[in-house]
Amino acid sequence: MRILLIRHPYHYVDGSVAAEIELPIGLVSLGAMLEKGGHAVRIYDAAVGYDLEAMNADLAAGKGVHIGDSWQKFRDEVAAAPYDLIGVSNMFFAQMPMALAAARIVRQVHPGVPIVVGGPHATVRPEDFLAEPAIDYVVRGEAELPLLALADALAAGKPVDDLASLSLRRPDGSVRSNPLIDYPADLDVYPMPAYHLLNLEEYMVAARRGKDGWRLDPRRNVPIVTSRGCPFQCMFCSIHLHMGRRFRTHSVPYVLAHVRHIVTKLGHRVIFFMDDNMGLDARRFEAMLDGFLAMKAEGLGFTWRTPTGMRTDRLTFEIVRKAREAGCEAISLAVESGSQRVLDEVIHKKLDLAKVVEVAGWCRQVGIKARAGYIMGLPGETLADIDETIRFANTLKRRFGIRGHVSTATPFYGTELYETCVSKGYLAHPVTPESAAVGVQGQSLIRTPEFTPEDLLRMRRKFDRQGSWPRYAIRQVGRAIRRLAKGKGGSEKGEGDE
Repeated sequence: MRILLIRHPYHYVDGSVAAEIELPIGLVSLGAMLEKGGHAVRIYDAAVGYDLEAMNADLAAGKGVHIGDSWQKFRDEVAAAPYDLIGVSNMFFAQMPMALAAARIVRQVHPGVPIVVGGPHATVRPEDFLAEPAIDYVVRGEAELPLLALADALAAGKPVDDLASLSLRRPDGSVRSNPLIDYPADLDVYPMPAYHLLNLEEYMVAARRGKDGWRLDPRRNVPIVTSRGCPFQCMFCSIHLHMGRRFRTHSVPYVLAHVRHIVTKLGHRVIFFMDDNMGLDARRFEAMLDGFLAMKAEGLGFTWRTPTGMRTDRLTFEIVRKAREAGCEAISLAVESGSQRVLDEVIHKKLDLAKVVEVAGWCRQVGIKARAGYIMGLPGETLADIDETIRFANTLKRRFGIRGHVSTATPFYGTELYETCVSKGYLAHPVTPESAAVGVQGQSLIRTPEFTPEDLLRMRRKFDRQGSWPRYAIRQVGRAIRRLAKGKGGSEKGEGDE
């Protein structure tokens, strides 16, 4: 079959935060599986194009900002060739309206071609997409094998109604959702991502928002995933809904071959590991580090980061030291809260904050730049708990130079957080793509007896204010002055006493 895989343009409403447009690792993985099955594949990434003049015009007009190709260019690209199956990837709930708009244009251009949509929200609520007449199918969950099965069945003229992981409309308009496939424990069944289906140079710039509007900055990194699934029970997280709770991995030889391919064949030496927890299996992680060091000894060293976060309780000093030696520049520490009670009783993360402090010190010692992620506004949390988080984040910044980033708790469909908010009447606003887009970084959708959305906005501002660079710079100057005074016979308070 001739198959077109699409990532639609993005639109960020006012009050939301526009992310960088990363290389679409999902699409290149799907493309590789389809090609392995004998299908002809084209990937059209409409989100990677940038029209800075249009972006800044939207910004000035208060319309948010459109990132990617114009809809006219989108139509022209989709119409450029005939296809037998067209897939639309929708990775973010906030972007669902753009996915629906893209599907409608595809249907106008190719009226008789089956259209399938996939992604996290489509997995949880396929009916939201199948309510759009332009969409024929939703592939739920991990899509490589189900999408290949759908393509094979359509190519052979066989019925698709019973295919695992597929949702479709019945003749009466209701939605039928078949059970998900059993996800493979060994991710090596999936072929190497089909990077040849993309022009990688298009991804070596990033759109960033500055005081003078949007601009393009150079960027040289390739994101990859070496594991899937998360066994933990964090009440706000939706990862397990489409990737499962079982931690599944590529083998170490597969990962090393993948990295070697990126360095030697693609010519890129900056890699972002986008795993939900790259270091969950400490033995496997250390074996990967040994492989990275061996590549470094061959003259194939590279630098890398873990932007999506790691659990600190899976790290040892030896692993942190070895990670730095193996090229690690930065890691993100998934802290979530500075209140031990909230971690244990509300989030269910079971993470010891003393371990976070210990790992923060190790990162500082070996020269890894660390960043910490937090979340505030969860049912069961109090304003005093949030104050604890702010103080903890400030301590990490003061002692170890670790910047903190805070998100407002957003009740995405299917999560324990959403179910709790619905059952207890805590939703202050309906959960829509627009409200969720703004809520993550601003006005909360949650109101409890302990706090209001306005309280959380105030606490966010307090978090940002305490973590701001001027305060940090002032403390650094003060510390230097005290060191000088100590050298002249004076005394200095310990960092933790400030």
